[in-house]
Amino acid sequence: MGFSIASLDIQTALFCLAAFLIVSWWLRRPKHLPPGPWGWPLVGYLPNLVISIYRTGMTNHEFLAKLARKYGSVFSMNLGGNLVVVLDKHDAVKEAFNNPDISDRPKVALWEEMGLGDGLVQASGEPWKHQRRFTLTTLRSFGVGKRNFEENIAEEVKHLSQEISLLEGTSFDPQCYLSNATANVICCVVFGQRFEYTDSTFRSLLHSLDEVLKLSGSGGLQAFFPLAKYFQPTIYTCLKQNIKNVKGFVDKAIEEHQQEFNAENDPNDYIDVYLKEIQMAKKMNVKSFIDLHNLAAVIVDLFGAGTDTTSTTLRWATLYMMAYPVIQERVQKELDSVIGRNRLPRLADKTELPFTCATLLEIQRIGSIAPLGVIHYSSNDTTLAGYNIPKGSVVISNLWGVHHDPETWPNPDQFHPERFLDEYGDVMDREELTPFSIGRRVCIGEHLAKMELFIFFTHLLHQFTFKKPDDSSPLSFEGINSSVIYSPQPFMTHATRRE
Repeated sequence: MGFSIASLDIQTALFCLAAFLIVSWWLRRPKHLPPGPWGWPLVGYLPNLVISIYRTGMTNHEFLAKLARKYGSVFSMNLGGNLVVVLDKHDAVKEAFNNPDISDRPKVALWEEMGLGDGLVQASGEPWKHQRRFTLTTLRSFGVGKRNFEENIAEEVKHLSQEISLLEGTSFDPQCYLSNATANVICCVVFGQRFEYTDSTFRSLLHSLDEVLKLSGSGGLQAFFPLAKYFQPTIYTCLKQNIKNVKGFVDKAIEEHQQEFNAENDPNDYIDVYLKEIQMAKKMNVKSFIDLHNLAAVIVDLFGAGTDTTSTTLRWATLYMMAYPVIQERVQKELDSVIGRNRLPRLADKTELPFTCATLLEIQRIGSIAPLGVIHYSSNDTTLAGYNIPKGSVVISNLWGVHHDPETWPNPDQFHPERFLDEYGDVMDREELTPFSIGRRVCIGEHLAKMELFIFFTHLLHQFTFKKPDDSSPLSFEGINSSVIYSPQPFMTHATRRE
């Protein structure tokens, strides 16, 4: 017989070794962690997560919300050797993201591999504080977030409206038009120029940026977990190529600015101010986190924060207005009553347009375009909701779960703008609505995005009525999964100019 005492001894030794490793891991495991599902050695719950999502057909954020119903609004799991803490209630997100020990970002090997600095989104500690403070100051110096910047946005909506008017009588996919328009708003600030809607180079840039967001996975998990390039090599390679395309466009713009830069002249845009700050730091011989290595990354971050998020929200808005023509008509009647037909809406009209504003807020809630936000990272051992959160933990906020919590939002899957109106018909501030996240790392483009959404939405509905083309596919509210941005499936619309 092939079986022997020697082989038995080897099997026994291997079993004892495995048992020893498991017991050692258990003894070293931090105590009083948030509850959560068990996983396998080394890979943790990752295979279960992938298989369960595949079998159920759920989106990542829907499945995490399902786990939250079982384990609580703060739960944890091991994903590929990383302790991941998931937050599914507003109070938990608020507590976590106002905690300075949960304000960092995990290092992204892919970003370093591509030669990108940490910029704004990936930076932590002092580099993040320095970049954020400098960028906020610079954007404000160009009027971003202030009332006088309204004209810049309105001018771009004018160009967009002209493009849509040329399409009257035909159906079209609004994605590229909205992406071009919202990107041009940030382009004027960053590059000092806008790009024509027919510019093939610019449209290629927007396509690559959109692909980066899609391929990065929900919450950016594809870029954060090093093992991803082995499990999904094709996706990883495609992601790298699109990052390269975006970086190439940005690097070329920086080089052109460097060739024309003169510190004696007033800066025309964000790049000029950045270059001037670099030069001043060199003259004064002081250490600064404002350098060329970070400049490209900051520009990519500004594009990500100021383009896809806003254009995707406007795509959801177009879809819901097509699906709910009664609500679209009610918004238009309010606009006509307050604005009239002889001028366009202004920010100053906002307080007189409660139903319009409530509709826009409901679109942001139900759409939840950044369902898992951006990953946070604990820089020190800390606590959250009474649980221990070890240093090095990944913290994810399921903002979709927060925005679809039936305890806060009755019948959360229903599109119901009135949930943002009080008994007097005035708009209510609902702190549970956090489309731009919350706390210390709230989106730097929040004020600009809010201005853009209001001006784009009101101008477009003031001038056009959007309808589903008769020959198009049925409308679907199922978004595209596995993306940083939760966007609607591609759809066609028909825009009729209002007299």
